[in-house]
Amino acid sequence: MEKAPDSSTKQKVLFGRIHKQKWNSILYVCDNLTLFPDNRCPEHQGASKIVKSNATKEHLTNLLIDWRMNNIQERQGFIWPYFTPKNGPLPAAPWAPTHRPDNGSNHSTGTRKLSLQERSKLLKELGQSMNYTSAVGVGSIHRMLQQPLVPSELDELKKALKKMPGDSLAYVCTDIERLPCGEFVKDDMVKQLTFWVIINEYLLVYASDISNS
Repeated sequence: MEKAPDSSTKQKVLFGRIHKQKWNSILYVCDNLTLFPDNRCPEHQGASKIVKSNATKEHLTNLLIDWRMNNIQERQGFIWPYFTPKNGPLPAAPWAPTHRPDNGSNHSTGTRKLSLQERSKLLKELGQSMNYTSAVGVGSIHRMLQQPLVPSELDELKKALKKMPGDSLAYVCTDIERLPCGEFVKDDMVKQLTFWVIINEYLLVYASDISNS
């Protein structure tokens, strides 16, 4: 999770980035953070079903921005779900380790924010520097990330990713916008790819539940 916006311009940029996501995904995060429905929306608290007409993307996006700006202590970037609410208990997730990743380490746990041009340039440079094994590794990593997530097999996924060439991992991390920032090692890239799989799997499951309701 990137750092909180420190100006109205950056806040508008964040609004745009969240708002362009699918309604199901935005609603899922609001529900996960118990932001919606709440006492600000009493008409929805007892509703058996939430639909787009009474929970617009604009409203849900503003709830998330308000949460990022005012409801947690962290102002800098952090890895989900390691944040500190200003009111309430610390968050918990069954798939997350009980300790903060890289606690006490000099390695960064955030991700680089690259523009489209910067990302394209870096992908081109990485691609040109690869040998055949690394190029094949990119395809192998993509296939690993697209497999259905089985929680009991998460450690196996990490082990398989660690066996991949470093430049292959860097290419995929860059491609899906999960390249660690600062000084990083292979474990940092594996961690980012694993989080990407977990987050996307939970969004897919939640979206499926909504569409079947």
